[in-house]
Amino acid sequence: FWVPCSEAMAVACRVCQKQFAKYTCPRCNLRYCSLPCYRSHSLRCVESFSRDNIVGEMQHLGATPETRRRTMEALKRFHLESVEDDGLEEDDCEEMGSQDHVGTSILSEKVLEKVAAGEDIELDDLTHEEKVAFFHSVASGELNHMIKPWEPWWLNRSARTLSLTRQGNRLVQPVEECDKNELDDLSDREAPEIPAPLQSPLHSIDQLTAVQPSPLLRFHVVEVVYSYCFTLRLFNGEWHSDCLDAAVTCLSVSRILGQGAAPESLTEALSNCLEMVCSAIFRPVGSCKFGVALLDDVVALLLLGRPGVICLFADLYRLLKCALEQFNEDDKAITGQEARDKSLCTTQPTLKGSDGIHSKGSKTCLGKACKSSFQTGRTERKRIKAASKKVYFLMCWANEQSDDSFTSLAFLVEAEKAGLSESERSMSSELMKTKDFQNKMHLIQEI
Repeated sequence: FWVPCSEAMAVACRVCQKQFAKYTCPRCNLRYCSLPCYRSHSLRCVESFSRDNIVGEMQHLGATPETRRRTMEALKRFHLESVEDDGLEEDDCEEMGSQDHVGTSILSEKVLEKVAAGEDIELDDLTHEEKVAFFHSVASGELNHMIKPWEPWWLNRSARTLSLTRQGNRLVQPVEECDKNELDDLSDREAPEIPAPLQSPLHSIDQLTAVQPSPLLRFHVVEVVYSYCFTLRLFNGEWHSDCLDAAVTCLSVSRILGQGAAPESLTEALSNCLEMVCSAIFRPVGSCKFGVALLDDVVALLLLGRPGVICLFADLYRLLKCALEQFNEDDKAITGQEARDKSLCTTQPTLKGSDGIHSKGSKTCLGKACKSSFQTGRTERKRIKAASKKVYFLMCWANEQSDDSFTSLAFLVEAEKAGLSESERSMSSELMKTKDFQNKMHLIQEI
C-alpha cells in the first residue's frame, strides 16, 4: 500500500516534521513517515484509496445463479406491486363518491364529510396518521402539481401600462365612501395582482427633510428592490400568510433596512445582498445562482419606471405595517401572560433548619421567559418600525424621479450581472482545469 523510499534520499516527513519520510503517497506524492501521518495528511487521498480497494474487491465477486434468481424475483414482485398501486389510484379517483371507497380511504369519515359538504379542511381536522401522510407527501413533492406556479406581478403585461398621478396615487380613485384605512386593509386582504399605491398623497422630500437627498439613494433603492424580490420569491408571492416572517426575511437581506448601512456604490449594495442570500441562513432555499438570477427581477422592476417602483414600495410598506400590527397583538398576549405570572411570584418565608441555621427567603418568578421574549420583540419591533420609515422616505424620493433615471439604473444592474456571470464562468473554467490537471497527474512520480 505504500511506496518505500531509499535511505539515501530520506527527507523530513511533510506531515509531522519530526521523523524521516520513509514512504510516498501514491495519490499526491507527499512524503510521510508512518500510517497516522498518512491518514491525517489528506482525507481525499485516504477515501479514494479505500474506495479503489473496495471496488477492486467487488469486481472479483461473482453472482451465483441462486443470487440472480432471487434478484429477478424481487424485481418482478416490486414491478407488480407498483402496477397494482397505479390501478388502485385510478379506481379510487373513479369511485371517490361511493361508500365502499370511504372505508378504504386514508382520510377519516369526518374529513370526507367536510369535503363532500364543500367546507375547508384545516390541519387540526386531520388525525395523527393523516398529518404524517400529508407531511410526507409535501416533503416528497407529490403535491407539487397541485400548487399553481406564482408569476411575479412585475412580469405581467398590465404592469407595463401602470400610470400614477404626480402625488403617487391612482389616476382613478374609488368612489365608495369609506375610511382610507379600510381601503388599505381591503387591498391587503384581496391581494391584488398588482399592488395598489397608497391612498393618501405622498409627501415631497422637502416636507420630510431639510437636507438635500444624497445621490447614493439610487443604490439604496436597488438593494431594497432586491430584498423585496427575494422575499416574494421565497413566499411565493403570499407574504400575507406570515407577514412577520416575511418582514424579518426582507430586513435580513437588506442591510439598509435591517442594519442601517449606507453602501456607496451599486457593486457594494448588490454584494451585500448576494452575500446574505448565499450564506448558510438561506442555504435550503437560496443559492448563488438563484441570487444572481434575482437581478433579472430587479431589472424588470426598474424598467417599469416610477409607477412600478412606487407600487413596490407601497406593497413593502404594507408588509412592514402588517408585521407591526402582529407585534402589537403578540405584545398584548405577552403582557397578559406576564400579569398572570406576577400573581404566581411568591417569596418563600425564612426557615429554620435542623442545624439551627436560618435560610433567607428566595424570590421566584415564572415570567422571566416571557419578559425576555417581550424585550426581544420590542427590539425587533423598533427595527421594523425604523425600516417602514425608510421605505416611505424612499417611496417619496422615487416619486420625484423620472422614468429615465430608473432605466439607467436597470442598465447598470444588467452590467453588474454580466460581470458576475463572467466571473462565475471563469471560476468554473479554472476549477475544471484544476480537475483535469489532477486527473492527468501520475500516481507515482519517479524521482
